[in-house]
Amino acid sequence: MHEYQIAQSAYELQAHEQDTKQAAFQQEWLAVRDANVQTLTTGLKQAQEQLETLYSSTRILPKPYQYPEAVFYLYDFLSTSSDDYDIKYALARVDANEMKRLMAAVIQNQAKQAQMLAAVTGNIARELRALGESMDSLADTASQQLSVAEASLRDSQNFLFQNADVYGKLKPLPIVMHD
Repeated sequence: MHEYQIAQSAYELQAHEQDTKQAAFQQEWLAVRDANVQTLTTGLKQAQEQLETLYSSTRILPKPYQYPEAVFYLYDFLSTSSDDYDIKYALARVDANEMKRLMAAVIQNQAKQAQMLAAVTGNIARELRALGESMDSLADTASQQLSVAEASLRDSQNFLFQNADVYGKLKPLPIVMHD
């Protein structure tokens, strides 16, 4: 039993040393990571500031605006305006112009859809009118058939009343029940 306790103490000591080493390594790794993140964040902020400085002091065109329509609009806007606008304001005008163009396309699409809806609604209305007319025709036919049936019933009743003495002597037919 004494050997077991010695082995257990040795194992626990080794596990404790390994945990201590791992915790130290983890703290060192986190410190290096935090330093790297700080360095990258600082570099990114400096790059963004330099980019903003370049955009405000030059007429460099950002990548999203390097398509022909935007370039022509910017050239026209900047060359014909009487005020000395910076590139940020001009780019905002490009965005506004693009929004106007997209909204015009949406409005045109909605107008086409409204026309299609009006055509479909007109077709449905015509079909409903035709259905109503055929239902009126069916109702007239049913009314005529009902009138004929009522006349036949009155004739049958009159016949039975006139011949009641003959039919009153007849016995009813037996009804056969099937199980």
